[in-house]
Amino acid sequence: MNLIGEKVLIRNIKLGDAVLIAKWQNDRFIKRMALAPQHKTRIEDERRNIKNAVRSKSQLYLIITLRESSKPIGYIRINWLDKRESNAWLRFVLGESRKKGFARDAVYTLLRYLFSKNLHRVDAEVYKFNKRSAKLLRRLGFRIEGVRRKAHFDGKKYYDVVMLGLLKQDFGSGTKIGLSRKVDGRTPNKKRV
Repeated sequence: MNLIGEKVLIRNIKLGDAVLIAKWQNDRFIKRMALAPQHKTRIEDERRNIKNAVRSKSQLYLIITLRESSKPIGYIRINWLDKRESNAWLRFVLGESRKKGFARDAVYTLLRYLFSKNLHRVDAEVYKFNKRSAKLLRRLGFRIEGVRRKAHFDGKKYYDVVMLGLLKQDFGSGTKIGLSRKVDGRTPNKKRV
């Protein structure tokens, strides 16, 4: 699978990506914002994780690369919660090149593709202090659906986990996101009335 965004290219994961993913997941910032400070990813464990994901029919594990250079900068994962209902769970991490719109472009590009394949709903979670990820998801149309109070322990303190959901009909209904409607690098044909 190759999905083309305005700034990024999303491709299937490869076993060789395990080294980068382990590096990203062991980064202090990523551990705080998406995992847990005590979390430790070993390369061998990530290789096993990639093998399992590639074999699985219930998930997508994809690498985000810069469109111009193909340099890997992060990953996106989708787990199917219920294929019959087309419900999925979204996770994403930018290991490099943050604050440049790449995460927004990548998540938007993947969601646009999935909703074009009749996905009905996507769920996501963020730690309450991860304001950037929450804002990104809200801008794409996600709505806060609940809070798991004090559900994340960072080794010192408990924090709330914010649960968000996005229905196909709400996709892109957040604030203006500044991205085109291109699908796989092409602008879809407009329906004529």
